[in-house]
Amino acid sequence: MKKTLFLLIALISVISIFTSCKRGNTSSTPINITKPADVNQPTDTTTEQADKATSENTTNSTDTAHVTTSDSNVTYNGKAVTSEFKGVCLQLTTACENSSGTFDYNYAENIGDGRGITFGAIGFTTGTYDGNELIKYYTQLNPNNSLAKYIPALDKIDSGKHDADFKNDDVTGLENFINDVKACDDPLFKQAQLFELDIHYWNPAAKIANSIGARNNLTLAFIYDMYVNHGADGTQDFIDDVKEDMKGTPATGINENEFLSWLMDYRYDYLKKDDPDGAKRVKSYEKLLTGGNVDLILHLNLTFMVTHSKLTATFIRRAQDNLDKK
Repeated sequence: MKKTLFLLIALISVISIFTSCKRGNTSSTPINITKPADVNQPTDTTTEQADKATSENTTNSTDTAHVTTSDSNVTYNGKAVTSEFKGVCLQLTTACENSSGTFDYNYAENIGDGRGITFGAIGFTTGTYDGNELIKYYTQLNPNNSLAKYIPALDKIDSGKHDADFKNDDVTGLENFINDVKACDDPLFKQAQLFELDIHYWNPAAKIANSIGARNNLTLAFIYDMYVNHGADGTQDFIDDVKEDMKGTPATGINENEFLSWLMDYRYDYLKKDDPDGAKRVKSYEKLLTGGNVDLILHLNLTFMVTHSKLTATFIRRAQDNLDKK
């Protein structure tokens, strides 16, 4: 009976995981969040291609520093991060960015949030620098790709006026960008996205989570989501504010769940003014915290629905083992 009650409580927390994420969904569609087979990037093949791109393109590119192997040895709480856990974290954020439980490397849309065009698996944007960095890195891997022609326009956007949150909604010169992203079937485009994801979001998120003494999986998942949504500076500002007001971090004895709750509140208050729809993604993580699912304990074959701006998910445990057998 106790076991059944525990599973019911955990199930309720998972059912409510995502409500009104970044993009609404007006249809009832099953959403499956399973761990991608290749979230730990780069692969050996990617590294070889990156090294080749470096040697062949150093005279043509100002961003060769990006063609480096990401730190695949990043740990969390003193342990190696499993591909399954990382995949869950990535896809929770992907669900908020793309209203989908699976990685859509060809997603592209101007959602009107002041960041230009949002595209790719985690929501790179043309108006916040990371979109241009991705295209430039991809161009080092494949100089003849269909998106390289947009780099001059992206450079102008990057050098143009940005608001206080480093956003620029200018899409001049990107008139066919959305269609070209959707039509790009080059495997290197996918690999470039996962590489940039590690360099700019996952690895820094894990390091900052370690720096505050976090131990719970939910804490890292939430900090990663902040990195994708707010960038390094924004994430650090939120954490510093909470650290100052709570007079410490989990590393100095502050209860981690309380610290995370404060962090969620600070972020929610900010997003409520900056992006009211986006603020609801914070409440989704908060439901996991209040439900006690801080370790993101998942259950097999729990399928739920997306119904008009309400997103819930299927979590498949041991997805890594199943994928590795294929």
